[in-house]
Amino acid sequence: MNFKKTLKSFKYAFTGIGDLARTENNFRMHLLAFLIVILTSFTLRINKKEWLIIVFLIGFVLTAEAFNTAIEKICDFIHPELHPKIGKIK
Repeated sequence: MNFKKTLKSFKYAFTGIGDLARTENNFRMHLLAFLIVILTSFTLRINKKEWLIIVFLIGFVLTAEAFNTAIEKICDFIHPELHPKIGKIK
């Protein structure tokens, strides 16, 4: 395994996540909601199993939002004008 190549991959991944957080309102709304969920979870003193579920679901939602954004960006790149079929895809 090439360590420098792996580090570069992580750098690109974190740069992409940062771009997503800076440019996408829905992603920021999800982050705000997750902050509220995490603070509430601390307040309610949930158990380890419940924490595991919450962390998994947060990761799942953020990943789904990232994929959704990627699909929208690809559609906009391929067909920048309004188009009914692109609208349905998005």
